[in-house]
Amino acid sequence: VNGRLFFKADDGVHGGELWVSDGSAAGTQMVKDIRPGDESSMALVGYPGGAALDSKLLFAVEDGQELWQSDGTEGGTSRIWKLEDAGTSGLNRIWSGQTVAYGHVDNGLWSSDGQAGGESHLKELFGFPTGQVLDGDRLFMAYYSGGSESLWTSQGTGPSTKKIHSGAVNGLSMLDGFTYFISGSQLWRSSGTAAGTVPVVTVPGAELEDLAASGGSLFMSDEAGDGWRLWLSDGTAAAPQQLKSITIDTGDEQIYALYPFTNGVFFAADDGVHGFEPWVSDGTATGTKMLLDIAPDAADSQIDWITPAGNLVFFSADDGTHGQELWVSDGTSAGTQMVADIV
Repeated sequence: VNGRLFFKADDGVHGGELWVSDGSAAGTQMVKDIRPGDESSMALVGYPGGAALDSKLLFAVEDGQELWQSDGTEGGTSRIWKLEDAGTSGLNRIWSGQTVAYGHVDNGLWSSDGQAGGESHLKELFGFPTGQVLDGDRLFMAYYSGGSESLWTSQGTGPSTKKIHSGAVNGLSMLDGFTYFISGSQLWRSSGTAAGTVPVVTVPGAELEDLAASGGSLFMSDEAGDGWRLWLSDGTAAAPQQLKSITIDTGDEQIYALYPFTNGVFFAADDGVHGFEPWVSDGTATGTKMLLDIAPDAADSQIDWITPAGNLVFFSADDGTHGQELWVSDGTSAGTQMVADIV
């Protein structure tokens, strides 16, 4: 939010609370002790997710029973929705558009304008979302219910909330006014209608895992027998370009989720030599590389909570000395470093 990262941390004194960081040690601090003392408020910024709306963060506390907003200061952090007052509970996802935020609870999809009393029930759904992307205030949501997968869209009203595709939906991403997703070995595109949701190209022999749009291109990853591959597509029927292929024999080969970052993607991967470490790709074979061996040799750095914020990307990692701490990267090896030893 405005170039700052909000996250949950426990400093051993205040319990799990909301923190904020501008990427420096001095600018990393607890925002508010929502539940005073060592009692944790369960400020769930990473899951169910935080939504940036009107220069503020919307987030859930008390296991999703309350919706709060924060401008990064103690005085600007307050509750705006107690879910039990609306006869529902369990806020488990939050996403933001430009003027509206969406939330998924136990009885379906809701919206909020970020103000107290500004929530509205859009659609009764019984399942759980598996992915989402927003185009302005328009939501595209992958949904799983009753053993079936589907794609839904909403523009913040009940009538505009509808299913437009049935089938597997993964890696929802926006590019050039279209929503893209992957299903099996295929790349799909949607204009927001059922008729406009169509397959674009097939990657032969692939089982596509994730998709991210960045720098005017689509990055895709897949597992390939005894390794993983990274692909690049322009969103047309033209055959995707393979950027990287790594084959290892540990049985743990994997490329983690792809995150749009500057003009490429940031991700964690295991090359069979260094363990899971931070990687980047600028869309070229030579520009697809490991950034830093945070945990020396074959040890895993336990990368988690990868969160791009402007020209920086924040994540948690363990270098084998300080434990799991907050790290930041500007996409270079020299600019990849631990922010602060919080615990």
